[in-house]
Amino acid sequence: MFQSFLDALIGIVLFIPRWLFSVVVDILELFLSWIPVIDMVDPVSASSGLGSDVLYFTTVMEVPYGLAAALSALTARFVLRRIPFIGG
Repeated sequence: MFQSFLDALIGIVLFIPRWLFSVVVDILELFLSWIPVIDMVDPVSASSGLGSDVLYFTTVMEVPYGLAAALSALTARFVLRRIPFIGG
């Protein structure tokens, strides 16, 4: 009997945070539905306008690898700065 009373009390106490979370998520979903969709350019079609000599030198200078390495380094820096006592 005491356990059922505690379960009912916990259900009543947890109702407010669950309801509040539901309201916040519904409002956030409403605001996100108002954001317009951005038209994205396909990278393949954008690079088709470049000349063959430009594409050759980007391949020789390893530009795709350099961009991937820089992006992964920035991502790692962002993640490490979020860890307490490590990121200053």
